[in-house]
Amino acid sequence: MATLLIVGAGIVHEVTHGGLTIGRDPDCDIVLESPEVSRRHATVAAAAGGFVISDESTNGVFVNGERVAGSHRLADGDVIRVGDAVLRFSAGSVTRAGTVIPSALSGESSALSESSIDGDTATMRVPQLRTPPPPSNVLLATLDVVEGNVPHGMRFRIERPVAQLGRGAASDVCLLDQSVSGAHATLMLRRGTWYLLDHSSANGTYVDGRRVDQCALPGPCDLRLGAVTLRFRPVALQGG
Repeated sequence: MATLLIVGAGIVHEVTHGGLTIGRDPDCDIVLESPEVSRRHATVAAAAGGFVISDESTNGVFVNGERVAGSHRLADGDVIRVGDAVLRFSAGSVTRAGTVIPSALSGESSALSESSIDGDTATMRVPQLRTPPPPSNVLLATLDVVEGNVPHGMRFRIERPVAQLGRGAASDVCLLDQSVSGAHATLMLRRGTWYLLDHSSANGTYVDGRRVDQCALPGPCDLRLGAVTLRFRPVALQGG
């Protein structure tokens, strides 16, 4: 089934064929109590074998760092920002009757769509995969703690193409340091390249000492979230 995870809160909402509404109004399916969120901010619905998010707000909806113009077709692992809330979309495919089928079983083609993502010096294109993500328990990358108020030498295994980094209990990489925001950043693997997206964190996200909002990672490098430094090492996969 298709779902939306509220990062930092650990709350998962199913996206049914009837659609799902996001906003400040108590009648919305996902209620976000923030002045930056419109009463009815956005909708997510099944459409043409996939899922589409539509912006109905004043302050905008952002997918992977890019503001949505009207509507946007979602891909598995997309990171959505609504006001100051961050949500992660997990895709499925929809039959004509509206039944949700997990994407790993759907046999979708490997057609690609792209979403712009602004780096510090240029505009990058982050391919959005339409194929299922690698199976769980496949090691894609590691993060080793080298500095900060987190035990040095602690290793985090990254086994999914999208990983949330932050202090929140629902984070895939949970860093219990006060300098780290609850939903601080996201690691995303797209077509063999890792990308790092900062979620407007209070103390910033850095790659090899350079503060970034969104960027492609050059390979093994040092990531700093607040005062915590992690050594990132991607794993080369056969056929990747």
